[in-house]
Parts: sequence; structure tokens; C-alpha cells
Amino acid sequence: MRSLSIATLLAAFLIATALAAHARPPGAEQILRKAEEIRNPDLDYAVDFTIHGVSRGAAFKERDASYSMVARGKDRTVILMRSPEPLYGALVLMVENRYWMLLPRASKPWELSGAQMMNGDVATGDLARSNLTRGYTVSLSGEEAVDGEVCFRLELQPESDAARYTRIVYWVAKK
Repeated sequence: MRSLSIATLLAAFLIATALAAHARPPGAEQILRKAEEIRNPDLDYAVDFTIHGVSRGAAFKERDASYSMVARGKDRTVILMRSPEPLYGALVLMVENRYWMLLPRASKPWELSGAQMMNGDVATGDLARSNLTRGYTVSLSGEEAVDGEVCFRLELQPESDAARYTRIVYWVAKK
């Protein structure tokens, strides 16, 4: 009888632990890791994408920029800029933390500095391939609806001054 009681208690404990673990919402690091596995997988692939940008300076401005990207793992990428029109046909090569740009009428590419990567459309390409699971501390700052879809709102803060971005707000669909 005593062994039956211990077995019953052990089974009840295991079931309660499993139910508690299943009911717990995912943590910020888990959400980020899963989102990055989709957004920036460690495999070879090609994708077309558009980034909608919003500038909140003196003049509120919105615009879209379209790209075609070929990635080889997480650290080697070629990006073709398709819009806006002034940059159509420009190429950006990214190898680990080094970047080169070739404009359509240029005779040779030039290497871009980290500071140049933070400006304009080149920064958009950098953000498209940045590995956000490295160099940032992530926190879950709530949930928000984006285009009618409920999303987790993550905030990423740099772990050191060497990080490229001083703050990142990242919305990840809950589904």
C-alpha cells in the first residue's frame, strides 16, 4: 500500500509539473530564438522581401524598399536592391561583419564601414541579415496588435558598446 501511495504521489507530481510547464507562456529568449530561426535560418536560401520604413523626424515619412537576397548560412549574403528606384540594381555583399557595395554604374565595389552600414537603405539590408540572438539582451515588453495580428513586443538592448544597434523593438506574431 505504501508503494502505491508513493507511486501515486510521484505520478501526480509529474502530471502537475508537465501541466504547469505547458501552461507557462514562452519567455523572451525563447520567442526571439524561434523567430530568428525563421527570419534568419542557418541554411542556404534565396528570398524576396520588402521593408516598410517609417521616419519620425521633423517630417513624418513612410516608404518601402524591396530586395532580393541570397544567403549562404548566417554570415554570407548578397543583396540586390530592387527599390527605391535610385538604388535599383545596387548589390551589397556581406561576409561576417564586413560589407561591400557595388552600384550599377561603378567600376568596382567599395568596402563600407560600420558607420556607413547604419545609414539609409544599406542599414535595412544589414538589419535583414543581423543575427539578433548574439550581442543583445532581450525582454518581453508586452503584446500589441500589428496589422490586426496579436504580437509579442520584444525589446533588445546591446550587451556592449560593440553592438551595431542601440535599441531594437521586434514584434513577433503569437501564432
